Amino acid sequence: MKVFQLAKQEGRILVTLNIKHFKPLVSTTRLTGVIGVSENLTLSQIDKKLTALLNKSTKKSLLGKLTIISGEI
Repeated sequence: MKVFQLAKQEGRILVTLNIKHFKPLVSTTRLTGVIGVSENLTLSQIDKKLTALLNKSTKKSLLGKLTIISGEI
């Protein structure tokens, strides 16, 4: 996927609702990570949960893995 390759080249973390397509790619590199967002969340919930995750995490802790943001606590 082009967007994954670009994130990998630039060392970025990807945020997506499309978890199933990115899940197999995450384990192929430690140069990028994926934050998968549940489609059941409102935009307000996504904003709060994503902000909280990014505030408590380092970039290094998110690289090379899939992190899921869901409605669960």
